[in-house]
Amino acid sequence: MEQISTLTQILTDSGCEFTIHDLGRRIEQIDNQDFARIERGQQAYPYPIQRQAQFAISYWNEQKQPWIWFLKFDLDERGLLSPTDIGNFIKFVVEAMLKAAKRTKRRGSARTG
Repeated sequence: MEQISTLTQILTDSGCEFTIHDLGRRIEQIDNQDFARIERGQQAYPYPIQRQAQFAISYWNEQKQPWIWFLKFDLDERGLLSPTDIGNFIKFVVEAMLKAAKRTKRRGSARTG
């Protein structure tokens, strides 16, 4: 299994469609490809406020089930996201997904057993 290192990767790999909006001074959509470059440290965050990136990721699956994450990450002196902060959030998300999958599996086996 490939190591997941960006939010873009986790959403793309899960088959979700998504949009990203900055929530700083005013709501601005951030292009998904630009955000991927921001996550990889190839581009500074475009709308920093008080050395932070404040954004929302709205995403949905094939059944059009919507979710939204409101996120705030510190930026370094160059306006870049910290890969460590992103990695910690991804770790949290993956652990939550695994727990949810285990609960679903247990419920399914309890019904059939």
